[in-house]
Amino acid sequence: MALDATKPEDTAQVSELPGYIRENRVEMNSISGITGSFGASNIALAAQVTAAIGTEFSLDSLEFCIMTSVGLSTLTALTDGIEGQIKILLFGDLLVRLTDSETQLNGTFDLNEAPAGGDYTPAVGDILMIVNVNGDGAGNNGYWKEINRISNV
Repeated sequence: MALDATKPEDTAQVSELPGYIRENRVEMNSISGITGSFGASNIALAAQVTAAIGTEFSLDSLEFCIMTSVGLSTLTALTDGIEGQIKILLFGDLLVRLTDSETQLNGTFDLNEAPAGGDYTPAVGDILMIVNVNGDGAGNNGYWKEINRISNV
């Protein structure tokens, strides 16, 4: 079924509306690409510069991640994101860093970090929440915008 902007018609009976709502919900869920679920994961990077949704990170629309790394990982991008996905990152060691980018392309991070273009080096226990903007999960990675940051004091 495809979404039909002409339905329901103004003359439709009220009893017909739940059917339209169910059909539209099924169609919107199938084209959104986001699972609509919430998840939690432990992500152990291996001295890398990029990570991917569907590989290191889940397809969940909201995911809480405890991030660690075997070697120093300075992430410059998180690829395959879909607009609206939110990742909450809890840093479990001092080996994970994120590079702030000014390009807003290819899964880069747009952080509230000075200076622009520098690396964010979180302390153990810091939390960073990011949201994907403009990603479609199929070639256009969009970028990740910082929503909130909590420093572990």
